[in-house]
Amino acid sequence: MPPDVQAWLRAQQEKQKVAQSVPFLSEEKMDDRPPSCSAADFDMPRLRRSLFDLHAIDLERSDRLGGGLDGFVWKVRFLERGPYVLKVFWDSAPLPECSHYYSAQRECRNAALLQMMEAAIKEAMPPILVNPAPKTRHDALDNTVAFSHEGRKGVLSGPKIMTISSIPRMRQWYG
Repeated sequence: MPPDVQAWLRAQQEKQKVAQSVPFLSEEKMDDRPPSCSAADFDMPRLRRSLFDLHAIDLERSDRLGGGLDGFVWKVRFLERGPYVLKVFWDSAPLPECSHYYSAQRECRNAALLQMMEAAIKEAMPPILVNPAPKTRHDALDNTVAFSHEGRKGVLSGPKIMTISSIPRMRQWYG
């Protein structure tokens, strides 16, 4: 392999290791308060801690719904509450041989982002303005930041700007 390709591969692997070391879980409890929607929170989304006690799962009434590359999905009840879906990941930490992907981190960050977007829409004053047809990664990141407190203070203008005032119904994540 040519030296320049080797150097590029080493640099990519190092970037991936750094990305995997970014925290994605918060110690903050997922209670009735909405998540924080600062630009810093959108830059490093963290899923808040569930209020459910995993020791309270009624194992007698639990059913495995399916499984795949990332882990298993179970239908569970917490004593008399439920049913809920619980995803159990195979890996509790990133695997050294698979540094480009850590499913728990990706899913938790995505859930945290969606929760923050939903909270931002509910309190949307000023309104959330986005580019409805992002063409670049930068455009997409600008749209994400538009949901933050700081992003809603920014001024977007032009014929292609769209106001976001609702979000489709989604399943609730519980941390």
